[in-house]
Amino acid sequence: MTREDAKRKPLAEVSEDEFLEDLIAFLQANGGEKLAPPGCDANTFPTRTLNGAKLDLFGLYRAVVSRGGFPSSKGGVNGGGGGDKREKLNWTRDVFPCLSNYTENHRATSVGHDLITHY
Repeated sequence: MTREDAKRKPLAEVSEDEFLEDLIAFLQANGGEKLAPPGCDANTFPTRTLNGAKLDLFGLYRAVVSRGGFPSSKGGVNGGGGGDKREKLNWTRDVFPCLSNYTENHRATSVGHDLITHY
């Protein structure tokens, strides 16, 4: 565990604004200025929309984490190998309904691809 990890609250205790501010700081510290330009904040980030509303990155992260993490092409969760036997995430059926962007009559035909790309 790193010093940064030790300062973080458990995900269940983190607000959406805290999550987004932490994500912005992480992206900016790791060369992601294109994704999180200087001056952006939780009110303006992300600029990407999905189903007509600002992409719910906090909901996306919680939905993926609650299902065991992002499956990697290297096998296992997060590329850890070990022959992960669980089913792959169905981003449209399992993840999208957990987001504030979801509506039952949505017309977002590429939602699975969009969620994978932005995760």
